[in-house]
Amino acid sequence: MVAVRQMGVLLRLVNSAVFLALDVADVVLGWLLRWLDAFLLPSCADTSCRCKQASHQAGQAVLYRSQGQDCGCWGLKSEVGGLALSAPGASGRPLVREGSQYIVDQRSARQEGGYPIRWTDCRCKACRAAHEGHQKAGHLFVRVEGAHDVPPVGADVIFLHGNLSSSNFWGDSVLPQLSPEFLSRHRVLLPDLLGLGRSPRPHACLYTIGEHLAALERSVLAAQGVGQFHLVGHSMGTLLCLALAAKYPHRVRSITLFAPVYITPQQDIPVCEALMKQWAPKAAWPPKDFALSFICHYYHLSRAFCFGLCAHHRFWEPPLTALLQALWPRRFPSSLIVDFMQHSHESAWHMFHNTIRGGAHVLEPALECLRCAGVPISVVHGRHDIVCPYESGEAMQARFGNVRFKGLPDANHVTVVMGREAQAAREVEAQVGRAEKQAR
Repeated sequence: MVAVRQMGVLLRLVNSAVFLALDVADVVLGWLLRWLDAFLLPSCADTSCRCKQASHQAGQAVLYRSQGQDCGCWGLKSEVGGLALSAPGASGRPLVREGSQYIVDQRSARQEGGYPIRWTDCRCKACRAAHEGHQKAGHLFVRVEGAHDVPPVGADVIFLHGNLSSSNFWGDSVLPQLSPEFLSRHRVLLPDLLGLGRSPRPHACLYTIGEHLAALERSVLAAQGVGQFHLVGHSMGTLLCLALAAKYPHRVRSITLFAPVYITPQQDIPVCEALMKQWAPKAAWPPKDFALSFICHYYHLSRAFCFGLCAHHRFWEPPLTALLQALWPRRFPSSLIVDFMQHSHESAWHMFHNTIRGGAHVLEPALECLRCAGVPISVVHGRHDIVCPYESGEAMQARFGNVRFKGLPDANHVTVVMGREAQAAREVEAQVGRAEKQAR
């Protein structure tokens, strides 16, 4: 017993030493990067996190203190389906980390085009097009398949992918497995989310839930003439599905969620803090926790990592794709690696903190709104999911009567779809079919 206690103390000391070293390294690297930014980009000397402000600056409001007190689940109220969501992610105000506090940035976004591509970002043709192209129009890339009748016989089906991915996630997996009858009745819309895939990565964007919803409304709902619709999401896309559905509860007919982002509300800790501890708990072991902690807690270190990996994705894609196909030849398409590599540090960083963490406040009120509206929600979750825990799907079903839960004993965060594409397609078709019959 004494030996076990001593081992626990030793592990905590090692953990503290590791993250103390990373804290120091991030500060030192931050100074170096700011000097290099000023030298290499003189027209834009400040290329640190765009959400960042000094904590004493006027006009700033503290959202969460590190002690978990002064919980501020408030913000500019946004009417979502008759329900006032007072969460920073819902209102479009970003949740960002500043020292030991979490703050709300009340400045307007930087002016369009005021910041050039950073020297640590990729400058290949595809990445430059994403950074520079369509910034004024702000339209997402949307792939349209299925019924050509306008309006189609059945409601449109919108597929939303997760972070570090693109519409290829659905286009190379579930879409080819949808039945001809289903595609003849429904129009299928697969957008690349803002900052990912072939959609723009505007420099002024903070990637809040509000900005994602505005882009989807503009590029999908309005531009494609969508009336009634079904939603299908994976990972971060499930959060956006719930937020979009709660904004239009009388237009959405059903929701299908694979590996959803969800965390049960707790009395003593804000939901964004609980999500951060669940995803990136500042632990040196296991490797997954260390990797997420490194990427999510250290802005400058993660920027250097992205410079080595993502800014040189053309070098890394062939060997990593070959390795993936050698290990799992029939499970994962090569687009999974390509989409994972082709993103910018700015979009990935802000999407984690402002879309996922800030948007976590939307989940509970959105689910309550959809329960009241009677919108059916189907959840499919893998027991071996280490990104979005399996228990979160079970908790969602326990708290909301309109949620149907299906657990997969051998699936993880990716293989809940990949490797079982035909089954996932049948699950989507079954959920859409039930909702269509109920709507008649």
